[in-house]
Amino acid sequence: MVWVHLFGVFAHLFIVFANDVADVTVDRARGGRTLVSGGSGVLVEGKISVATLKRAALAMALLMPVPLWVAELGVWSAVYAGATVLLVWLYSFPPVRASYRGWGSILQGVGVGVVLPLVGFQAQAGSLGRLFWWFLVPTFLLGVASNLITALPDLESDGASGKRTEVVRWGHVKSRSVVFLLLACAAGYVGVLVLGVFFLSTLCVGLGWLWVEHRRLKGGATTLRFVEVTMGVLQLTWILMLAYGLLGQRLWSYWLHGIG
Repeated sequence: MVWVHLFGVFAHLFIVFANDVADVTVDRARGGRTLVSGGSGVLVEGKISVATLKRAALAMALLMPVPLWVAELGVWSAVYAGATVLLVWLYSFPPVRASYRGWGSILQGVGVGVVLPLVGFQAQAGSLGRLFWWFLVPTFLLGVASNLITALPDLESDGASGKRTEVVRWGHVKSRSVVFLLLACAAGYVGVLVLGVFFLSTLCVGLGWLWVEHRRLKGGATTLRFVEVTMGVLQLTWILMLAYGLLGQRLWSYWLHGIG
């Protein structure tokens, strides 16, 4: 599993470096970054040149398949690394540049909610033969939601820069409502699969808190507090799904329901 985590490190760095290069003009016009958006800031702050960061992104792209090959994923090493590069190219770079056209969240949902779970599953199981494919539905929804919530703090600056992201087109209120709906659907879907009272009640508390924050903002701009609460609920859903996967269905059901 160490090798899979190393793939994750290389993939994460490649995505950050590549997006910084692609968004440097918009980031400079924005004049700042938030806790969850705006990239690393190294180009805007003049800490490194664009050419150097391009080379770093290329290096990470070339390194990505190596740990998966060591983990004995064979040809899938190149497939997963190639899929990561393709998704980033479609998301950030011309001619597609999906993040500027209003469907970048779909690509992030595919990358975070489909590609990464497939890598983790295959690395542990040895193949995808026993994968419960329907479990990728909530992970995809969580990936889409994470893209939308991190774009909300940049709504005004993105709009002024000409980016037509989903949140720019929808506005604060509708975007927050969509994020809440995506999280509720993901949590409810997993709850039905797991059938755990603890799982459902825990997520209901988180979703209830998120709804209160949404109503408190009314028609106003999205606050950092709302973003933090949303990310907390999103991560809670991921953690409970991971716990279910690690404990196994029988042990998880025993813990939740006790001996029948």
